[in-house]
Amino acid sequence: MGSIIKQIVDAIVYFVSGTYKGDDGDNTLTAVGFAVWGDGAHMYGGNDTIYAASLKLDVYDTWGHLYIYGAAGFMTVDKSGWGNMSVAGLAGAMDLQHTGRSGNIDFKGAAASNYIYRRGDSGNISFKGAGISNRVISKVRRGNISFEGIGASNIVERTGGDQGDIHFTGAGVSNIVTNSANKGSIYFIGLGAYNKVERRGYSGNIDFNGAGFYNEVVNAVTHEGNIDFFGAGGYNLVERRGGRKGNIVFKGVGVANHVINTAEYGNTDFIGGGGANIIEHSANGNVSFKGIGAINKVTHTGDYGNINFVGGGGGNIITRSGLKGNGNLTVVGGGNVVTWSTSGRLKAELGGFCLNLLKRYGSGNTELMLVSLGNIVDVEVSKGNLSLIGAGVANIISYKGRGTLNAKLLGGSTIITRRGYGNSILYLAAGANVFTDFSTGNVSGFLFGGVNAVTKQGDGNIDLAMYGGANVLTQVGKGNIKAMMFGGANIITKVGDGNILALLFGKANIVTQVGKGKMYLLMLGIGNIATKIGNGDVIVGMFGVGNVLTHVGNGMTAALMVSVGVNFFTKVGNGPTLALMFSAGGNIFTHIGNGLSAALMIGGKANIFTKVGNGTTVAVMLAGYANIFTHVGDGFSAALMIGGQANIFTKVGNDTTLAAMVGNFNIFTHIGNGFSVAFAIGQANIVTKVGSGDLITAAIGQANIVTHVNLEGSGNTMSLVVGQANIISRVSSVEGFTVTVSPLDSVVSDPVLEKHRLFPRGNVFSAPQKFLTSGVDALKATGAALLGRKNEGSMVTFAVGRANIITHIGNGAMLGIGIGQANIISKVGLGQTIQAGIGQANVLTSVGDNDSLQIAVGNGNLVTKVGSGYSAMIAVGKVNITTKVGDGFHV
Repeated sequence: MGSIIKQIVDAIVYFVSGTYKGDDGDNTLTAVGFAVWGDGAHMYGGNDTIYAASLKLDVYDTWGHLYIYGAAGFMTVDKSGWGNMSVAGLAGAMDLQHTGRSGNIDFKGAAASNYIYRRGDSGNISFKGAGISNRVISKVRRGNISFEGIGASNIVERTGGDQGDIHFTGAGVSNIVTNSANKGSIYFIGLGAYNKVERRGYSGNIDFNGAGFYNEVVNAVTHEGNIDFFGAGGYNLVERRGGRKGNIVFKGVGVANHVINTAEYGNTDFIGGGGANIIEHSANGNVSFKGIGAINKVTHTGDYGNINFVGGGGGNIITRSGLKGNGNLTVVGGGNVVTWSTSGRLKAELGGFCLNLLKRYGSGNTELMLVSLGNIVDVEVSKGNLSLIGAGVANIISYKGRGTLNAKLLGGSTIITRRGYGNSILYLAAGANVFTDFSTGNVSGFLFGGVNAVTKQGDGNIDLAMYGGANVLTQVGKGNIKAMMFGGANIITKVGDGNILALLFGKANIVTQVGKGKMYLLMLGIGNIATKIGNGDVIVGMFGVGNVLTHVGNGMTAALMVSVGVNFFTKVGNGPTLALMFSAGGNIFTHIGNGLSAALMIGGKANIFTKVGNGTTVAVMLAGYANIFTHVGDGFSAALMIGGQANIFTKVGNDTTLAAMVGNFNIFTHIGNGFSVAFAIGQANIVTKVGSGDLITAAIGQANIVTHVNLEGSGNTMSLVVGQANIISRVSSVEGFTVTVSPLDSVVSDPVLEKHRLFPRGNVFSAPQKFLTSGVDALKATGAALLGRKNEGSMVTFAVGRANIITHIGNGAMLGIGIGQANIISKVGLGQTIQAGIGQANVLTSVGDNDSLQIAVGNGNLVTKVGSGYSAMIAVGKVNITTKVGDGFHV
């Protein structure tokens, strides 16, 4: 009863004075009043309770628990000792401060302004309320904050201390939550125009679930702390700032999302969307991005860690620098820019409306799938393969490194540049495909385009199939080329040792090889040009309107050339050369160098074969109009030439020369020493030899002219000519030539040397049998002389025609037989001479100190011998005139 009276008295005193003085016991005060004066309620120690309904309430408490219930215009509570503080009520302004060593603050209420402050060793704060401005501060060593409230401004601060969590659930125009305890986390569930959550200290996490126009979440603990963000905002800034370890998990949407992780170790996982998504990661750890945005920018600068990106946007910018990290990127956007400079594997699928730009450095394999109007790839790695699959209006690829390039690209134009070491595998289809290789390694693949250009500067083999309007293949370096080319123009150029095996089909085909190696070509086109400079075999099949083949170097050359127009074949160098040439127009074959040359040339109009150099030369030439064969140099030459109009065979050089020529006009000229054989059938055959050596001629034609000029050495001239008019001439050395005519000096002379004698010497009347036997021996000797045994040059001629002119000027035996209407046979020089003329008119002349046998059968015969020596003349005809001027036996 006394306690109740005391409470009533205390209440009345407080109502009148605004002051209450308690003690260290358990006090209960009913604080009702409207006064703003007084000293407030001093509760002191013990467990105290206040029931309030006043305009102004000031409470001061020391140790013990304090409970306040009610309402006040202004409520101020100051507790300085241990114990809990529990306030439930309403106020215009609420100011609660607890500075005791221990104890909690429990607030449930509402006020225009709520200010709660806790300082001490330990104690929690629990706030459940509402206010225009709510501010909760805890500075204890150990203690948590639990906030559930709404307000225009909500500020929750956990400052310093060893440990403390913050659990925030609220809504406000502005929500600011900070925790700087050494250990402790923040759990935020809120809604606000501006939400700021910041964690500092040693370790602790942030768990954010909220929405706001501006959300700023920062974890800056020094050791370990993560951020889990789930929210939405106009601008979301999530940052793990510094420290040793920390992960970020972002799941949200925003006009702009900015995620930063600068911890030493940690991962960043982003799932969201926004107008702009910006990820900045410098920690050693992985980055995972799944999102969409107008702009997506991901930057990873940590030493170690991967990037996994699945997203799309108007523009996507991905940058990875550091030491080591893999990438797995699936990107769709208006433009995609990827820069990667670590070691590791990079796999990227880029789909861009305008542009895909990728730059790769470091080391490791790169696997790309690209689709865009433009694809630009620059890969420069110390080691690593590059694999490309893509399509674009323009594809520009640069690859430098040690590894394999595998490109499968489709586009308007594709340009690839390769450096380093390794193989290249190409499957390109574009309006223009340009591949430039400065590496060491093989190149293979398939190219289809309007223009295909492949250039390799470096060693390695090439195996390509190229289909295009123009195909250009160039290699500077050692290695083999295997190519199949179909196009308007096909061009292969090789500088360096190695073989070429190529099939070319196009309007124009051009192949050039400079270096040692074999070349095997099959060329089909309007124009085909093949050139080889270097040792090795060349085997070519060429079919076109015009074909040009040139080989400069040692080795075998074999050619099958078929053309509607003209075939040109030139070889400069040693070694066999074989040519089989068919042309409706003509064939031109030139060989300059030592070695065998063989040509079978069939042309509609003309065949021209020229060889300059030593060695065997064989030509079979068939043409409708003309064949021209020229051999300049030592060696065997053989030609069979069949033409409708003319055949011209010229040889300048020593040794054997053979020619068989069939045509309207045949001209054979040999300037030089050596054996020459000519077979000519035509309307006019002209055979000329200037030089020592035998000349054998068989000529059938309207007119045959055979000329042999031999002034320096021995050599025979043998001719069989059949024609309307035949002119055979031999001019040889006349050294020692004498003509002795002294029939009136009473001295019988016989200056004929034994080798020039045709008849034996002796008394024919006293020993006729001996004379006959000696005569047979002399004829044998004459036959031997005519065959060229130890003579100065013989001339053997059989001429059949209307008019035959046989002339021998020079020393040496002569056998001249002419059958025709008129035969003129002349010999000027030393040597056994046998002349026979059968025709209407025969003119036989022998000038020189030699033995002669002259036979003339015809209507009119003129036989003349000038010089000493035995002579026999037989003239059968209507008119015969025989003359002998000189000494010697004469019959």
